[in-house]
Order: sequence, then structure tokens, then C-alpha cells
Amino acid sequence: MNHANAYLYSFTHYKNLEAILGVSFDLVDLRFQQNVKQFSPKLGLLWNITDSTVIRAAYFQGIKKRFNANQTIEPIQIAGFVQFLDNDSATGAPYKQVGLGLDHKFNQSLYFGLEGIYRQTKVPMPVIDRLFTGETTLLKVNTNRKNEYSASSYINWTPNKYISTSLEYRLSVFNQRSDDQFFNKNEVVHQIPLSINYFAPNGFYSKFRATYIYQKTKSDPSASELNSKNKNHLWSLDALLGYRLPKRYGRLEFGVKNLLDDGNENVSAKGNVSVSNSQEINLLPERTFFGQLVFDFDF
Repeated sequence: MNHANAYLYSFTHYKNLEAILGVSFDLVDLRFQQNVKQFSPKLGLLWNITDSTVIRAAYFQGIKKRFNANQTIEPIQIAGFVQFLDNDSATGAPYKQVGLGLDHKFNQSLYFGLEGIYRQTKVPMPVIDRLFTGETTLLKVNTNRKNEYSASSYINWTPNKYISTSLEYRLSVFNQRSDDQFFNKNEVVHQIPLSINYFAPNGFYSKFRATYIYQKTKSDPSASELNSKNKNHLWSLDALLGYRLPKRYGRLEFGVKNLLDDGNENVSAKGNVSVSNSQEINLLPERTFFGQLVFDFDF
């Protein structure tokens, strides 16, 4: 699969308003389907009502991209809303999203925010026939139409210069209708992440996040046998230890996701419904250790 991408963004300020205008073009070469070509408009607005309160709004379109290690140089957010999908949608799936949010600073150590999002995604589902000769033939392409309504809020508290904490609540209502009724389903997901971070004066830092997740799924009756195996609630624990290199030359990190190794493959974390100041929740199906060394260069 090949993917080409081009984009253009403009940022305009006028008094207490900031507007983001942009457009991107994506060309995705899919193996069993026609190539996907799409121009995607981007529009964002930030209104600073006071020095402490900001209202955010955005509308944008896009297609599900396939990133190497989730990295890209294109702006990730439009007015604080994450514009790239990070869920189970197939690469090349077109989507559009609208969002409205509010952020408020009570003082230098206490922040609060909330937002609502509506996202619509159309996911192509190719039906493949594998012949005895080893060749594959595309029989047809079904379409899964996904509608997601989500609401989220956060409160961040920094009691001192070494410690920061965050408590969030996220609600996602997910509806999927497919040409193949086997994939029809309705889903409600509640997520409550609690994060605690510590930054030592000598450059070491640690991050810990505990997330409670509750999911309720109702699918087509023909898929009820599969649903009976789903786990509808769990705790997910993530931890990270890092070191900031001297003179801000980079950082070294080691961490673990899904520390409890607790059945995440049966629980959906529908992508990028988080508020702008929160961290992404990427649920992994099994306990995963990782490390990275990042260098920062200032030319």
C-alpha cells in the first residue's frame, strides 16, 4: 500500500480570535480496492473570551492514515481537536468531524475543560475470494457507516513544580450500520483516566496512568455468540520512566502499557475523543514494554 499526502495551513489572528484554515490532499493505493483520492477542508476557531477562558470550534474532513510509529509532520490538532483517527477503521476510510469545546484556567495550577464531538466514518470492507490457484479475487466492497458522539471533560492540577495530576471522564456513543448486518452494532464506552506525573530536578521523570473502562455493546442477533465472550469492564495501567538529556538535547524513556495484561482486545477505545489537554489512551491487547531515545536539535 502506498500513501501520498500534501497539505496547506494558514493561521490568522484578529484581536481575541484565532482562525485556522487548511486543506489536505491524500492519495492512497489500496490492494483490493480502487485508489482513494480526497481533498479535505480544515477549519478551526479559538475565541479568547477572557484571559482565562477559551472557546474552541472545528470542522474538518480526512481519511484514515497509516503512520510509521504514529508519526507525521502535518499538524495533529485543529483548534485543540485531534484530527487523525486512531481506531479500528481501515486505512483509507473517509471521515468528517465537528467539535465544540471550552477551556478555563482557575489559577496557575488548576485547569478545567470540556468538549463534545460528532464524527462520521465510512469504512470500506472488501470481500475477498481466495481461489485454489492461490490468486485472490475481489467479489464486492461492503461499507460500514460509523457514527460517533462523544463528550469529555478534564481537570488538571499542579500542586508544585515537581508534580502534576489529571482526572478525566470520556463518554463515547458509537453506532455502526453495515451492508452486511453481521457487523451492525451499538456501543457505549465510559473511560475514567487518572494520571500522576513526577519531574525530578536532576532530569529524571515518571508517569503513571490508571484508566477504568466500562463498555456496553449491542450487536446484530447473529453475532450474539461472539458478544458473549466480550469483557465489558477493566482497569488499564500504564507506567513510564524517563530522563531528560542535559541542555534539552533529548530524552530517554522506558515504559509499559497494559501492566495488568487485562483483556484489552475485547474492549473498544474509540479513537481520539480526548480533550485537548489530555493524553491519548491507546489500549493494547497484551502487556507491552517499550523504549525510545529521542534527540532534539536546534538549528
